[in-house]
Amino acid sequence: MAVPGLRIWLVAAGLGLSGCAADPDPRAGSAPAVRPAPIASGETPVPRARPEARTASPAVAEAAGLAPERGVRPGGSLRRPPDDPAARRIVVRRGESLSGLSRRHGVSLEALIESNRLEAPYRLEVGQMIVLPPPNIHRIEPGETLYSVSRRFSVDTRSLAVMNGLERPWRVWPGDEILLPPMAREGSRTSLAQGGSARARAPSSPAASGTQPSFLWPVSGPVVSGFGLRADGTRNEGLDFSVPAGGEVLASAGGEVAYAGDDLAGLGNLILIRHEGGWVSAYARLGSPLVKEGDRIRQGQALARGAEGPDGGVHFEIRKGGQPVDPALYLPRRPS
Repeated sequence: MAVPGLRIWLVAAGLGLSGCAADPDPRAGSAPAVRPAPIASGETPVPRARPEARTASPAVAEAAGLAPERGVRPGGSLRRPPDDPAARRIVVRRGESLSGLSRRHGVSLEALIESNRLEAPYRLEVGQMIVLPPPNIHRIEPGETLYSVSRRFSVDTRSLAVMNGLERPWRVWPGDEILLPPMAREGSRTSLAQGGSARARAPSSPAASGTQPSFLWPVSGPVVSGFGLRADGTRNEGLDFSVPAGGEVLASAGGEVAYAGDDLAGLGNLILIRHEGGWVSAYARLGSPLVKEGDRIRQGQALARGAEGPDGGVHFEIRKGGQPVDPALYLPRRPS
């Protein structure tokens, strides 16, 4: 069961999209159109969220109602370290593809293509030098809120909050530097890497490393596909479980539901839980969901009943700062 992990993370962090589809405006009821990114030959397109199927979440509605902050952030403005171009150079290794690099480094195919002036069919050669795009940083201006910035650059508000490690109600102050997706664009649709109010600086470090959550197994059923390369050459960025009919899928760790919905084709019901220290757990192809976006979840709480599809399979991921890790390394040993 292949579930492209990049698509899961796009929902929560907005990484890899040329501007994630913005939230529906609670005041207007419609979302701006987003220009689709070019897809490399032979690669699976990343489906766009269906704006008409979404409504503003309570967290987004709360962000939309915030008044702009004045003065400076208590304790000092958010700042990003200076850019290091050398750290953005990558040498292509055997078996690597453009889509694999986009997943590993959390940038979109479009950003890699434009940054390296690649041409179709976008094949990579072993030893080829690839340059990651410079990060896009926007400095908050007087009168701006995180929600207004998300509308300005056509990016999902929740994505910006997660990318920048912000806690609800997602307040920002003038002078704060906010990380944007690599190809996020203003109304003019000019590349942020070429100028505009967003200035290229260093990639942000993953959200503060802080405390590592204690994870438990989300499903009692057997693992049918482990982390890493599959026999068919595709990569599994999590674990796939078999779930008995009516069996429950549990929260692996406590936190806040950052996303709950079925906006991405092929993933069924998807739930993302944000934990302390920049960790996120993802649960895809779920049966009937039992929680909603914005809920505070305790470890072991039931998230859904059963799984979607005839094979009864649930996909589970653990990510730290946007990067997938092998869940088996963070889960307790199961009894023999």
